[in-house]
Amino acid sequence: MYPQLLLITQLHRSGGTLFSQLLDGHSGIQAHPHELFIGKPQKWNWPKLAKLLNSPEPLFESLQEDKIAAIGRQGVFIKPGSNLEAGKQDVSFTYSLTEHRQRFVELYSKAPVKTQRFAIQIYFHTFFASWPEHHSSGHERYMSCFLPHLILHSDSLQRLFADFPDVMLVSLLRRPDSWIASLVNHISLSLADTETVQKHLERWRFSVKAILSLHRNPATYSFTTTYEALVSDPRVELQRFCALAGLPFEPIMLTPTVGGCPVLPNSSYSRAEHGVNQASLRPQQPMPTSVQQILQEVYLPVYVQAVTQLGMDPLDLDLAS
Repeated sequence: MYPQLLLITQLHRSGGTLFSQLLDGHSGIQAHPHELFIGKPQKWNWPKLAKLLNSPEPLFESLQEDKIAAIGRQGVFIKPGSNLEAGKQDVSFTYSLTEHRQRFVELYSKAPVKTQRFAIQIYFHTFFASWPEHHSSGHERYMSCFLPHLILHSDSLQRLFADFPDVMLVSLLRRPDSWIASLVNHISLSLADTETVQKHLERWRFSVKAILSLHRNPATYSFTTTYEALVSDPRVELQRFCALAGLPFEPIMLTPTVGGCPVLPNSSYSRAEHGVNQASLRPQQPMPTSVQQILQEVYLPVYVQAVTQLGMDPLDLDLAS
């Protein structure tokens, strides 16, 4: 009855927003417009709803996404990252939390069987019905959403699989120099602070292991690619995704959109042009020698090994200086 769940999850600043927005225009996909916030207290904590399943209103309050409601009250979609140009775009977004609550409570109250999976499915179904800018094709096969970091938390991942054993997972690996350069702007990290930089890179390495573990698991329905491959040749990677997902490739997928409307990149760099930002493939500021050495000796080899295990080409690995 409801579309199959498709969840994009990996470390932040790795292309999850981009992939989500490339799926947005596909006629076979209902795409959540932002990161998913149904988890509490942190978004990557997959919901625990067992005690609320017979109480529709508290159940909805546990799932409701305050961030999305705030954007709906503003009336204009915004997810700019550090891209000041994206903060100026005029993309209508008039989602109503009040309408969503009413629709959810009415539909869920009539449900003959009340399970956590069903509650989440009804939440998504009524969410799209409460977002006027979303236009359904009537034959969506997947409901896609982006939830960074969930893949790093095994307890949340297991709860997700318990609710949705048929979930399709999508994960992207990003080369470590490009990733750390993006993170610098995102969290005001100083590249001169080598110790803190290395702590973040260790988290990056942990995420690579988590992604490869899922990729190797024959019981997991998953698609894995790299940020570099997606940005360098989005048509090839999206065609590869569509073949696995059982969907036809549609040219609209080459343009990031929200509700079918083109949006500017959620980028760490300023960019006023629509489309996939290939300039993001290289760090756009000098790397200190100490960081370059760590990347070359420790983390780039991890990336090369991981990409090779995925059967992909690691592409050009020369560091920007």
